[in-house]
Amino acid sequence: TEQLKEQFKKLPVLFYPNRDDVLGFLGVHHLSGVRKWNVYERARFIAQLKLKKKMSIEDIQRTIGDKKNSAKKTYVCYCLIGIIEEYDGSFDTRNAKSNFSFLQLATGQGPIRDFIGLPFWQEINSNDLENPIPDNKRENLKFLFECLFDNGNEKKRLIKESRDITGKLSKILEDENATTIFKKDRNIDYAFNMIGGELDGLNNLSGEAQKKLETINGKLSSMDIKTEVSTYKKGKELQKKIVAISSVVRDINRKFENE
Repeated sequence: TEQLKEQFKKLPVLFYPNRDDVLGFLGVHHLSGVRKWNVYERARFIAQLKLKKKMSIEDIQRTIGDKKNSAKKTYVCYCLIGIIEEYDGSFDTRNAKSNFSFLQLATGQGPIRDFIGLPFWQEINSNDLENPIPDNKRENLKFLFECLFDNGNEKKRLIKESRDITGKLSKILEDENATTIFKKDRNIDYAFNMIGGELDGLNNLSGEAQKKLETINGKLSSMDIKTEVSTYKKGKELQKKIVAISSVVRDINRKFENE
């Protein structure tokens, strides 16, 4: 109103006729300026410029002062969430939006991009930004989301922390055998131990088991086992577990003896 404009004359103010005209300022202020949005808010803003303002990615990068050419990557990741929502409407993408950086990190890994059929960033045509992966890879994309994000309150993500994306998940998806095992058992540590072939995987698992058993043996050496077992319920429980472990080890030994 005119009355409000009069009040603003007391301050240095820039007037914009409507929200569309202020988008460029918002981008500079919140994407590369002092009051930055979180990663998903940035992605949503870039999507507004692309879809509502019909701006090209190159124009968006110039408008928001993006000197690292990250707008294209961010927008593609934003579109991947849309693809999942369309492909499987039951998948709750709220966690994907709040942990958007996981998706950015994952799509920066070559084996993961190959798994979902995502080309190198420079190879993605401007006309394919909204649908950058082939239809026959959408099930793989869904599995990637299951790895990275909680699906509602009941279905938890398969990775334990973000470093598992580069340290384990990328390597698993590069190995066909490990990928098959991971899809079946949904245990990232077990699948990771199978990388390089089943024997290598079993060697890795055996090495881990040996270290843990040596740790248990060391702790037992400093305890009065008879007293612990006869006095405490947890001592009896421990004895049962040790007996079960011994049975498994004997069974494994028999397999080697038969060979």
